[in-house]
Amino acid sequence: MLVLLSKKERNLFTISFCENYESLLFDQPYFIFLVGYLLYEGFQMRLIFLTLLTLTLLNGRGVLDVEWSSANKAQQKPTVPYPKVLVEGIKSVTLPVYLSSSYAYNKKMTVVADKYFYSISFDLEGAMVLFEGDRTFQESVSPQNPEFKKIMQKTLAVEFSKSEEIMMAEYQRHGANYTISVECDKPDTDKRCLKEDFIRSLYNSLNMVGGHP
Repeated sequence: MLVLLSKKERNLFTISFCENYESLLFDQPYFIFLVGYLLYEGFQMRLIFLTLLTLTLLNGRGVLDVEWSSANKAQQKPTVPYPKVLVEGIKSVTLPVYLSSSYAYNKKMTVVADKYFYSISFDLEGAMVLFEGDRTFQESVSPQNPEFKKIMQKTLAVEFSKSEEIMMAEYQRHGANYTISVECDKPDTDKRCLKEDFIRSLYNSLNMVGGHP
């Protein structure tokens, strides 16, 4: 029987999993439980899926080149230092880290990050907001490929969509890929998951808060 976890417990579970994922992959009974639980919980465990896919498949992927010249121009020095949880959490990230200015000083954030990706989540009243970024790509498709370049040229600056009751904004900056996701406890009545206004406000208030070459 699966046991429901609170949001706080899920965050702790996520961090624990990310720290021990390699050994867990070889613990078959636990891994079977994990897969079942992930399917049961859905989006609320996307942090684990993101981390698992990034860390275990990185050997089969390449790394996108970040345009640091444009990134450095975009970064503004904060008038007030960012919270320690953010600074320490993203210190190893080698791509520009974007976060809404509305949440950059919210200390109640969960940060899961590595060299080539980051996930920063916030538990709001009745909703969860997730900011993600990564700079990986499948090696079978070279970023210098002419067809790949044509596709990228046609890509919109930002695409807003809704999938399985989750509002999403997907965008690219400085050569890296980014996503903002909003999940509501009551998606049928919560305006944050019914209209694009809230997720657009998150996108429009993005600030570069860290990252380094």
